[in-house]
Amino acid sequence: MILKLAYDNKTKSFYESVKELLENYQLVELLAFNEDNYATRKEAFKLKACYGTRLLPFMVLSKEDNSVIEAFYSDNNSCRLDYLKDVLDHCLIYNHEKYVGLDRSKETERNS
Repeated sequence: MILKLAYDNKTKSFYESVKELLENYQLVELLAFNEDNYATRKEAFKLKACYGTRLLPFMVLSKEDNSVIEAFYSDNNSCRLDYLKDVLDHCLIYNHEKYVGLDRSKETERNS
């Protein structure tokens, strides 16, 4: 899974908290874009524009094929650490074939 995060210098503490939370979720890759940094500014604006938001922080959790699992908006107060943790736990439990790390090739070898 990929978590894309757009933030600025005012919300950098939120970025640090997300980074700390994701240490417990090794299967989630974090792509962070600081709107106040010239190098990542364009990506932050592109991410926000794609989902029609203006407020920061903003996050999108997606699968490797870029299909969106959940978008976390500051506009409706869903961009919170506790909600992110709930969504990650739900994804890991119910999409276990892909995200928990079950290797189906070994299972088919045993059955052969």
